[in-house]
Parts: sequence; structure tokens; C-alpha cells
Amino acid sequence: MDILSSRSEPRFGKVEAIILATYSLLVAWTIAHHVPWADEAQAWLLARDSSLYDLFTVWLHYEGSPGLFHLLLWGLCQLHVSYGAMHWLMGIIAIAGIWVFLRYSPFPLILRIILPFTFYLMYQYAVIARSYVLVPLLVFSVAAMFSKPGRNLVGLAVVLGLLSNISAHGFVLSAGFAFILVLRLWKERGIPSPFLTSKRLAVSGIILGTLWAIAISSAMPAMDNTYIPPATLFHRPEKTAAIPSSGHPVEGAPTSANVPDVQQKPLDWSLLARAKRKYATVRLEITGGLSTSLLVSLGVLSITLAYLISRKSILDIAPYVLLQVFFDLVFWRPWHFGMALIALIAILWIDWPSKDERRNPRWTALLVVALLSIGVEQTLWSVRAITAEMRGPYPYSGDQQTTAFLQSHLAGKKAAGFEFLSVGVLPYFPSNIYFNQPKHGFWFWGSGNHVADQAMETVQEHPDYIVIGFDIHSGDLGGKDTPAAVNAFRQNLENQILATGLYVETHRFCGDAFLGHDYHDKFCQVILEPSGH
Repeated sequence: MDILSSRSEPRFGKVEAIILATYSLLVAWTIAHHVPWADEAQAWLLARDSSLYDLFTVWLHYEGSPGLFHLLLWGLCQLHVSYGAMHWLMGIIAIAGIWVFLRYSPFPLILRIILPFTFYLMYQYAVIARSYVLVPLLVFSVAAMFSKPGRNLVGLAVVLGLLSNISAHGFVLSAGFAFILVLRLWKERGIPSPFLTSKRLAVSGIILGTLWAIAISSAMPAMDNTYIPPATLFHRPEKTAAIPSSGHPVEGAPTSANVPDVQQKPLDWSLLARAKRKYATVRLEITGGLSTSLLVSLGVLSITLAYLISRKSILDIAPYVLLQVFFDLVFWRPWHFGMALIALIAILWIDWPSKDERRNPRWTALLVVALLSIGVEQTLWSVRAITAEMRGPYPYSGDQQTTAFLQSHLAGKKAAGFEFLSVGVLPYFPSNIYFNQPKHGFWFWGSGNHVADQAMETVQEHPDYIVIGFDIHSGDLGGKDTPAAVNAFRQNLENQILATGLYVETHRFCGDAFLGHDYHDKFCQVILEPSGH
């Protein structure tokens, strides 16, 4: 068995079955140990606590996302599927995506062995139950159908339309692959085909256009949306900009005012400093989904571009380029970077030499080395992430520990909840347990949300427990990412409440979320109780 040779025909044999079984067991084992966080809870609560009409006409406009994933969750809620069971179903979707990859991809065996275990495919888009679990399945399905664009035109329109309804980044990928499809159809316009008819083109165009319109209309941000900020720097220990607990990036905000022995520094707005920050941003956008090494990332991209040029298919890089432009001009978070890797895999899949083409073994060798360089490094990321889930010292988030505490102490008492991450405990309760929030459990990302503004009024109502959820970024700790620094950190709202002297912090439950590219956040919940308790 030649593990370095491209295969001539799609198939799913014993080797692929072993790979898929290994992948499935690892995903299942990790899901069994995973502690969800607020972003996973938010989508579930939106589906659980909304009517389908309100979900699409009101609430999605505050999420910045189309509604395919929420529609799926809404259906699960109607079937009384639990929050925990939902994670297992998302794992099955991830496994289905890898099945498509193993069954249909033309790559050599060595790549079919390594790539499924890369960080985003193995962990971020499999274990973390968010809309992105749908991306590999749909993108790989697009790549699989590209071999016969005429025969699969309607199917491609459906899959591309579904991809656009996953997220804003999914829409960008959908547009990029649709562009490639149009190029293919234009090149084949003179070739007679019983499968490429005017009727089929029209039907496909209507399907794709309709699904794109649904995606745009459901995701169009409301005018008072407070969730979607402009693109900002990727916050790492060496940066001084911070993301406060509300999730809204604010340049120049203090990063470590509450950590002992850390000197706060203002953000430098000189031309040189701006240029350095821009370089750091672009570098992370390019490398985030590939490798921690800029040299490796540029090498992979250079080989890919050179190969596409040799095939006169340079425009096929469009999905990747559009995604990078979206990262730079609009919005991204660390977990979005994996879509760049998936896009690159799909582009090479579409352009991989067919059995009828003259093969250039040098190009194949270069491409294999390029993808392997990413695959090996990211497999180590997966090991790190899975090991963290199993052994700690922190779980992924503190939500389950907080839930256990509240379930054992809340009977006959009242609790107040502040900040977005406080919703992480709510899927474990039949309704919202926080008296100072709306009846629905999900967080409202609108200017009409006055939960934080009314904090002092809430304190005067003397709740038995105050829950404050927040994330601690590495930059917030001034580089001192230690248990002592994590425990010393106080979010501004907590400081305001503690300053009244009416409450003291009695419990702190934190998690450590590894997000890839050597970056991680602490997802924390603190519990305050009356000082005379």
C-alpha cells in the first residue's frame, strides 16, 4: 500500500473505516469530558426559549448569524432533546463530515490519516457544539460534488446555500466556491452535456439565490445591535488592548489593573506602533488556521498558489482570499480561523490532478509535504486540547461547577446574574433563574439590555447569590497566567459590587479554553454572597 500516492477512485475501505472509528472514539471520549461554555449555551437557549417566528424575525438580528444551526437546535428542542444530548448529535455531524472526506477526497493515504485529527476538525468543530460543526460536512460535500459540476449543479446549489446559512464566514465561503463553480461552467460552456441545461441552471440559480437571501435577511444586524464590533487586534499577552467581559473589544482598556505587580500601559497610537499592530493582526489572520509559524504558513500558501498557477486555476483561491479579507475588514475570533484551513483543503481537493491528467510527482510531493506540515503541528494542538479536557487543571469552563453549586443552594432563594457568560448555567435549569434578567434564558445583545446598568439597583434588592460570568484573556493577566493571577483578577463590575461592602466573593469557578494557535482564555463564574452571610 503506497501511502504517498493519490488515489484514482473514491472509495471507503478497511483503512478508511479504521481511521473513522479512531476519530469517532476520540470525539466521543472528549465530548464525554467536555464542559460547555456560554456560546454553546446561547444558541441552545435561543432555540429553547424562542418561537420559530421570533427567532428569525427578531433575535437572530442580535446574533450576527444566519439561522440554520438555530433551526436545527429548535427542532431538537421540540423533540425534547437535552442540552447534553445535543452535543452528541453535533459530534455525529462532525463524524459525517470526516466520512465525506475519507470517502471522496483524492488525497494520498498519509493525508487521509493525518488531516482528520487536526485541531479544528478533531476538536474545535467537533467537540465544541456550535454552528461551525456543520462547516466541514458542507464544504467537503461541495468539494466532493465538484468533480462533475453539471451533474451535481442542483445539489451544489443546495449545499452552497446551506453553507451560507451557517454563519457570516460560511456565507463568504459559499460565495467563494460559487465563484469557482461559475468559472468551471464558463470553461465548459462549449462542451455538450445532457446534465447542463438552461432549466437546470435556472433552478440552481433560484435555489442558491433564495438561500443566500434567507441568510442575509436573517443575519442582518439590528440597528441597536451591540454584539458585532469592528475588527480588532488579536489579543495576546504582549498586547495592551483588552476585551472586557461583555465580549466587546475596546482598544486602550486596562488589561491588568487588578493583578498585583503588573504595570498598566496605555496603547501607543504612533504610526510605527499602528504598523506593528497591523502586522501582528495580518500575521495572525494568515497563520491562525494553519501554523504558529509564519514561515510554515507562507510556505504552504506559496506552494498552493504556485500549484494553482501551474494549472491555470489561480482564481480557485477565491474562497480563501475572501475569507482573509473578511477577517481583516469585518470580524473574527480565534475559532473562526479553522475555516481558512478547511477552505484550503477543499480548494486543493477540487484542483487535485485527476486520473486522466498527466501527473507531476513533484507537485504532488510538494503539496503532500505542505499539508503534512500543517497536519502534524495541528494534531499536536488536538492532543493538547484533549489532554486539557481530561486532566485540567481547569475544565473548559466553570459552568458545570457553578450549576452544581446553584442547584444545591438556590432552593427558596433568589439569584441575580450579570454579563454574557452568566448564561452558561441556564441550559441546566428549565427557565431563567436570574430575577434581574428577562424571562428568556439567552443573552440579549441589544442596547436595550440594561442588566449591567442597573447593577446597583439589583444589589439593593438583596439577592442571596450574585453570579458574574466573564472571560479572562491572557492580556488581562499581563503575561502572568498562573492560578494566583487568575484568582486575583477582578472584573470591573465585581469591583463595583464589592465596593459597596454588602457582598463578598465566596466561590470562583474557572475553565481554561484552548482555542488553538497557542492561545487560550479563562471562562469564569464568580459567586458573591451577602457579607453577613
